[in-house]
Amino acid sequence: MVFEKSLLFEKLNDLDDGRKYVELINSIYDKFKDYLEAIKKLFGDYTDHGIKHSESVLRILDGVYELKKKDENLFNSVLSLFESITEEGIKYRELTDEILWCADKNILFVNPIKRIVKPQSKLDLLAIKKVIETMNY
Repeated sequence: MVFEKSLLFEKLNDLDDGRKYVELINSIYDKFKDYLEAIKKLFGDYTDHGIKHSESVLRILDGVYELKKKDENLFNSVLSLFESITEEGIKYRELTDEILWCADKNILFVNPIKRIVKPQSKLDLLAIKKVIETMNY
């Protein structure tokens, strides 16, 4: 399954109520995986986009939740940076810890010539916005 190794899936599995949802997701996936593969073949471009978006959101959320456990101040700085990011990017004066963290995680691209930080892709920008919405930041 696409998300079974994600931190969020593991955390959901750790919750008493969460286990039944994990089991439900697994049973639905097992029951319909042949259909899902057929749909993916028929509508590959459309479903790939949705799957890639979901993977981007989970990848960023996993990283952000791990960061929250390790460094609360950097976590808050990263979320503030996410709040201000646009498709065109934002200018920076110096490479801060939050910019370096995001670049290291391949969430943001740093252009040292133009001194701009921007999302690696449009999908990453959408994922960043979804992360902010999910975190209620």
